[in-house]
Amino acid sequence: MLKTICLIITLVFANLAQADWPRRTPAQAGFEPRTFNSFVRKASAQHLTFKTDSLLVIKDGHLVFEGYYNNYHQDQRHALFSLGKTMINALYGIMEHQGLVHRDDLLSQYYPTGHSSVTLRHLLNMSSGIDWIEEDSKDLLASDPWFAFYSRESYRDMPAWVDARGQAHSANTKFNYSSGDSGLLVAAMRGAVAESDYANFAWKNLFRPLGMNTVAIEKDGSGFQALHGSGFASTRDIARLGLLYLSHGVVEGRQLWPADWVNFTATRAPAQSTPADPNDRNLQNNQAYGAQIWLNIKRAGDKARPYPELPSNALLGLGSRGQILMILPTEKLIMVRTATDSELSVTNRKDYRHGIFKALYYSLKRGGS
Repeated sequence: MLKTICLIITLVFANLAQADWPRRTPAQAGFEPRTFNSFVRKASAQHLTFKTDSLLVIKDGHLVFEGYYNNYHQDQRHALFSLGKTMINALYGIMEHQGLVHRDDLLSQYYPTGHSSVTLRHLLNMSSGIDWIEEDSKDLLASDPWFAFYSRESYRDMPAWVDARGQAHSANTKFNYSSGDSGLLVAAMRGAVAESDYANFAWKNLFRPLGMNTVAIEKDGSGFQALHGSGFASTRDIARLGLLYLSHGVVEGRQLWPADWVNFTATRAPAQSTPADPNDRNLQNNQAYGAQIWLNIKRAGDKARPYPELPSNALLGLGSRGQILMILPTEKLIMVRTATDSELSVTNRKDYRHGIFKALYYSLKRGGS
């Protein structure tokens, strides 16, 4: 059994940076063809508020399905929105492995912050305590990302705009999903690497080694790379990022991350150890979270996992307007969906994900039965 697992992992490693992957039919990959085709139809159907632009499935390092819609194509970049936060996680694993940072370092070691008690771990876990509402339940148009990404004042210097905000809670006492926390991670990264290396650091250390040749990152007026919400990549390059998590950070025999990085990434934020506030105005505070990635485990007080149809070790990179990177480590399965959804209801968005996740995983279980 151990030899089989090692062989599968070796195949994943070998396929990380390839221009193309070997292909298998759904049946060859262990899916029941009819139910897998039902998943494809469900996930690619174009609805009024759900518009899939691409869909890709990789199993055991083999490409099982790839489809493009709405005039998108294989090499075209797509907006990542918050899916870029998963790239931030990957870069922090790389920086820690290189000795440039440690997850428990203070933010102030790398960025002149006014929040002296905040650490990189707090930011990775969305637990800085800095005042922020990602999606305001009382007024969506008052949500902070509208101003953080699109106002002239903030765009001059995004991290400074975030850092000027007050401290709503003590650090590490309350989980609060915040693109502001991720923006401060972007700022700390710039301070951790030599300024002369900053512009190319992500490409040299992450994107090129993985063969991610389409990635582009918008900069603010001060030169900070806004990967936390303004990154772009092709569907295949998003899949390559997912494969890095299946390989535990190994590319062509080279370890990019600390040995415990995936376990750290997949560990629930400590600030979620108390039940969530049912009156929380931040609509994004709705499920378990790790280090810049969503988890499929219970928080304190939850009756069920966020997605009971998926294994508990699923990792989910999610971005606004329907971007999905689903990573199932045990099954060595990657699913990528890019989209231009316009659905505003958090419940409807989650219900949509339930539907396509269930359709895909059910087809895999049928294939293995």
